[in-house]
Amino acid sequence: MEATHIKLLEGESLAEPIPLVNAWGQFVAGADLVQIYSVLIYEGPDVVREIIEGLADKVTASGCATLTEAVAKARIISSGST
Repeated sequence: MEATHIKLLEGESLAEPIPLVNAWGQFVAGADLVQIYSVLIYEGPDVVREIIEGLADKVTASGCATLTEAVAKARIISSGST
């Protein structure tokens, strides 16, 4: 699962923004929900559109009709089951 977790101590700051959350990878790894609060703070509201478009591309590429179906299919493939 590709997730970036950053814990800031009092007085610390980020030199670079937090990378875009890999929602697809998290869903395939078993997540049913992803937290995007931090990325919203550092990347702004446009990141929501980027995530939605990226997930829509994955659904289209999978040949499925819904995100739920595409994730289920990807989980089966990644587990090696048929």
